[in-house]
Amino acid sequence: SRARSRRRGMVSFVEAAAIAASVLLGLAPLPDVMNMQRVHGTGERTHSAYLSMQLAGFLWSVYALEVRSATIFVCNMINALLGTYYLYVFSRFSSASTRRRIFLGFMA
Repeated sequence: SRARSRRRGMVSFVEAAAIAASVLLGLAPLPDVMNMQRVHGTGERTHSAYLSMQLAGFLWSVYALEVRSATIFVCNMINALLGTYYLYVFSRFSSASTRRRIFLGFMA
């Protein structure tokens, strides 16, 4: 009926808005990452934000699969992939000791 159609439209709007907001927030570090590529260095930045973004996106994506939520999955998989890319660029221009800390964590 009409109320159901309106409610479905509102849900799809909210889902689209959630995905758009997630992508925009995920793109926030992009200027810094592009600067790292331009200057071939990381400056005073640390890897923790990129690693957190990658891991949180991955964990929330696993949760989304469990609860069967495509919206949660898409939002967080995009951020997991962006976090992976940012971490790759960061590690490419960081010192060897920093790369060890990134990939070995507390064991380094």
